[in-house]
Amino acid sequence: MKQYYRWMLGALLLFPSLVFADIQLPQDLHAKASVTRGSRDGVWEKTLIVQFPERRRVLSTTDGFVDSLAAINHAAHPELWMKVHEDMQTRHEIGGNVYVRKIQKKIADSLGVKSEDEDRC
Repeated sequence: MKQYYRWMLGALLLFPSLVFADIQLPQDLHAKASVTRGSRDGVWEKTLIVQFPERRRVLSTTDGFVDSLAAINHAAHPELWMKVHEDMQTRHEIGGNVYVRKIQKKIADSLGVKSEDEDRC
């Protein structure tokens, strides 16, 4: 598999509406993929979720190679990233990190796995 998946996740719990679209993958990959699309504060965000039936070695841009049950790539409009940076910032952490952590938790819960079992790129 040439493409690696990144972990920049969207705040699914804050999506006013979700649209799930399954993606057809070759059977020999033994994986299931879908995309969630939504909007927050009037701008788009979407997440690619790839689930594996068992742990698989994947490359994370933040953690290097990890054994993971899922890989997720989140994309959001630049205006949304600017807004969460300001709105979610704490004294000890930038808002983007808070946003990503909430996204990771929400998706991990929806998949029934611990967030450390997913690839965080």
